[in-house]
Formats: sequence, C-alpha cells, structure tokens
Amino acid sequence: VALACVGVVAFAAQLFGEKLCPGAALKPGLCRHFGSLVFLTTQTNVLCLCYFVTSVCAELAGMLEFQQQLLRLFPLVFATGFFISFCYYALVHFDPAQAAIREKTKEKYPYVNLASHMSHCFSLPFVVLWARFQPGLEVHFVDRCGTVCGFVLFYLCFMHFNHSLTGEWPYPFITDAEVKGGRLGRTAVEVALAGLLVAMSFGGDLLLPAAA
Repeated sequence: VALACVGVVAFAAQLFGEKLCPGAALKPGLCRHFGSLVFLTTQTNVLCLCYFVTSVCAELAGMLEFQQQLLRLFPLVFATGFFISFCYYALVHFDPAQAAIREKTKEKYPYVNLASHMSHCFSLPFVVLWARFQPGLEVHFVDRCGTVCGFVLFYLCFMHFNHSLTGEWPYPFITDAEVKGGRLGRTAVEVALAGLLVAMSFGGDLLLPAAA
C-alpha cells in the first residue's frame, strides 16, 4: 500500500502542476471546449491518479481479488506514465515555439516553467519503480491490446474531434508534420507515436522482477 500511496502523491503533484498554469492559458483556442483534457498529459494524470487511489482503497479494504484485476491495467498505466515524461522532454519542452509561448505566459502565470516540469517529471521514475515491485506479474495479450490500444484509439479520435472544432492540434510536432508532409505526414507521426506508446508497455514487462 505504501507504493500505491507514493503513486497517489506523484500523480496528484503532476495535476497540481497543471493548476499552476492551466493548458487554457497556453493555448486558449485549443482548450475552449474541453479545457486541459485535450492534452494526453492531463488524461494520463487523471487516469493514473484514479488508478492508484482505487488501488490504495482496495488494499485497505482487503479486496485482494479486485487488486489482481486492477493489475490488468499495468500495461496502460506504465506506458502512459512513461510516455508523458519521455515525450514531453524529447519533443515539447525544448521546442522554440513552446518556449516562446511559456515566456509570453509568464506575466500572468509566473510559475509556468515550474508548472511545465511538475506536470510531467514524476511519472516516469515512479512507474519504473512501481514495475520493479510487481513480482510474478504476467501481462496477457488481451489486456495489453484492450487497454493500451484502446486508449490510443480513444485519444486519437478525441484529438481529431477537438481539431474539427478548433482547427488546432495539441502538440507542435503534429502541426509541423502536417505543414511539412500534409495529411500523410501527420498520420505517419500519429502512427509512430501510437507505436511508441505500445512499445513502452512492453518495456514495462522487461522491468518486472521474476517470481520468487
């Protein structure tokens, strides 16, 4: 239960980081219908916080069978938690256009840079630690396919729906891909990122310790 409590703190801290500078402050047009939920980061932080709160409650209530069912979500929680940290720093944080947006927002939200780090930095080290304390966990194909692939499909559909309402994409590298390569370029980037997310779920498997 202690590790699950750490998970609650980690993802609650990331959501708090988002409150220091909400996504609508950075991209008001993009967020005018669904707020910060248009970002994969926000959806992941909410999802993982709910997961670990539920895990803590189940453990305290002695619901062992339910806890085992919760672990079927391991591929999704690991992959999304790893993905938002890794891809934020690899693709977004150092992008000059994003840095310019943060600089412009500083006057109203002076903690924008702290918020950007806080909302992304805890999840990757935590899910790696969490995976190392799941001895004997077996990940089944149907669980990976149903959770990871299902979530990827949902988010892509949601992102396209929001784009149809606002004309904006949530991330600069998607916009850049569309500008340079048209629909085909944008689709290639989406497929590559979806594949990366699925691959990260397999990375979680590699970190699982062997059964005692």
